[in-house]
Amino acid sequence: MLKVSPLFFNGVARLCLFLSTICLLAVCAFHYPEYLTTATLREIYTDEQARILLLGGMLITLALSVSALFFALHKSSAATALLLLFIAWLAAGTGISYGGAYHYHGTPEGFVDKLEKGTEMTLVAWAADVFPIYARYGYQDAMDASSEILIVESSYRHKSSLDANRPSVSDYAMGAFTQDYECVAGSVSSLDECNGRTGVTPEFPEGIYHYYATNGFPFLQRCVKGAL
Repeated sequence: MLKVSPLFFNGVARLCLFLSTICLLAVCAFHYPEYLTTATLREIYTDEQARILLLGGMLITLALSVSALFFALHKSSAATALLLLFIAWLAAGTGISYGGAYHYHGTPEGFVDKLEKGTEMTLVAWAADVFPIYARYGYQDAMDASSEILIVESSYRHKSSLDANRPSVSDYAMGAFTQDYECVAGSVSSLDECNGRTGVTPEFPEGIYHYYATNGFPFLQRCVKGAL
């Protein structure tokens, strides 16, 4: 029967320490893509591809680390590798998305699908000021529940000119930073700077101020209208 030397697993443990460090850095890159990735990299790898690569790397490192923890003579490297993997998992693991450019979390698609409301106004959350948040669909006339249902757009648009000291768009595409956007009053949207408006909803037929999770920036509100 083939016996593997504990010295071999010592090497595996050191490899796992390196791989787990890479996994943790990869998770950080999902959180801060503007600092730890390039526009070219984000164009080559989609969200799904990047998540699959990261998940595969984490699972392989986990399996090797557990093996090294049992069989290596010096177990500290394997234990540290497992700790780093745990920190990566706590930091959201593969559940983060960077999109083709910098991405902010918005509509909880899986939750919306489970509610099976189609294109109806769908309550998905409550903001910190206790006003409701709806997923993308709203009435064309905010105060008329019999009006057409449509996808509500935000009032934010790309600025016509770059801010001073902003990195080149060849390095970071327009829209990579919050500062690339401005709220355009009187645009095609009825939403305000907090991505909300006053109107009727299925839960509040008399009308209430409410926010929207929109398909475009800011995705979810960056401010609140009510008192905290």
